[in-house]
Amino acid sequence: MYRLIFINGKCKGRRLVFRNNRSTIGSDPKCALSLDDAELLGEHAVIERDEHGIHLRRLAPEAAVAINGDEVEHAALHDGDIIGIGGTRLRFQAQQSMLQETGGRRGDHMQYLTLAAVIILLLLELAILIGWSLYL
Repeated sequence: MYRLIFINGKCKGRRLVFRNNRSTIGSDPKCALSLDDAELLGEHAVIERDEHGIHLRRLAPEAAVAINGDEVEHAALHDGDIIGIGGTRLRFQAQQSMLQETGGRRGDHMQYLTLAAVIILLLLELAILIGWSLYL
């Protein structure tokens, strides 16, 4: 699993999660990532996962594909890499990075819930103490 984050264009900020071992990118609507980009071929590039990791490969000699600004024919993808496909720029986010990001959010929510529970318990104890002191 990995995520692609648009860093330019009308989809800027959009995040897409991919779970397939092979995802094509191009202007063809049948592609896993179909882009409205005049610079793209129907099937422009592919992201593939194998036992060695996740790789980006161009599908035709005339297909312009770059990683971190360097033209590539075939290259491994690493967390944070910027993929250039035609006029579109995407940030690659590896699964481990996605899990850390999600875990951090869950941790923050749990801290807030714990704090709220402690405050409620303290207020209940205070109410009980005040109630008992009225009877004394």
